[in-house]
Amino acid sequence: MKTPLVSVAMVACNVERFLAEAIESILNQTFRDFEFIIVDFGSTDASPSIISRYQEKDGRVQFHVIPHCNLSEARNDCCFRARGKYLALLDADDVALPDRLARQVSYLEGLPELGILGGGVELIDEAGRQVGAVTKAANDGELRKALLEASPFCASTVTMRADAFHAVGGYRRAFADTAEDYDLWQRIMERSQGAKSARVVTRYRLHSHQIGSRKLSQLSLGQCVARASGRMRRHGKPDPLDSALSITPDLLTQLGVSEAEVQNNLLTTYSTRVLNSLRLSNGDSALPLVSEMLEVLAQSKAVANPVAAETWLTAARAHLHRGRIGSACTAMARAVLVDPPILGRMAWRGIPRVARGLVDRAG
Repeated sequence: MKTPLVSVAMVACNVERFLAEAIESILNQTFRDFEFIIVDFGSTDASPSIISRYQEKDGRVQFHVIPHCNLSEARNDCCFRARGKYLALLDADDVALPDRLARQVSYLEGLPELGILGGGVELIDEAGRQVGAVTKAANDGELRKALLEASPFCASTVTMRADAFHAVGGYRRAFADTAEDYDLWQRIMERSQGAKSARVVTRYRLHSHQIGSRKLSQLSLGQCVARASGRMRRHGKPDPLDSALSITPDLLTQLGVSEAEVQNNLLTTYSTRVLNSLRLSNGDSALPLVSEMLEVLAQSKAVANPVAAETWLTAARAHLHRGRIGSACTAMARAVLVDPPILGRMAWRGIPRVARGLVDRAG
């Protein structure tokens, strides 16, 4: 069997609503020299039968069913089956643009020092309507700086060299279902260079059933752990995550992850999720998230004032979006009361935007 240049890796679990569109977006690529590895890890819906139908019609589809497991294990099972020089990722609820593989392969072939390449995303809602875009390019130095705080890549835009993936041992089990990709990007870029193109290569779907939406606390904690393990490696210290099977309180202590860091990051994660919810057509999921977010804020004892102010400002935007002017005004006032410098820091975005909305609605 001829070895393909690219292996496309997709894992699926109960995504029947979006799965066919995701699969077809790969099968309809202008670039044709690829194998398409799909691993189902415990679906109880029609996902396996949908994948099987495509496997019967297209020999490039390789379908494997494994017992239910965490996301890191499923991704490893899928990616370690790859035979191609390049490994392209796509989540089963996202959509690749037709020329994604052609463009990314050409980019990587021209720059052999690159181990990982990302791209821009068009944000879509559950019905496939565009609700935004993220198209900022970044060079290797900019990506390294961004990685100190968060993941600069959307996983569904990433194409990496398969040998770079193998060199770091793939995804690490301790991350289970959250931040496993952020940890992987860091470790790959410790061995090779990275780049991110501004060109949109994937349509990234925002919807209420995403894993991150259900498990914000775990996602946030995973991000803190990934950052901390990266810090330890940069300082030449042993990384306890190499042998860890899960994230435990003892592991947090070894990594030096403070309660303040966990609380601040959780609120930042909530704010991001709320703002993404507001992009959706009805924004119905935003206010319940705001209630959860403010409850977390009320219970947190070590939150920095700027983070608390950002949390209140996010709440103001959500209330304004739903026409709750009084609640929006109250949240704005709390933001300024908690951290008065926010008026200057946010002069170019948050406060003026909310204030203009209040004036427009009041008028």
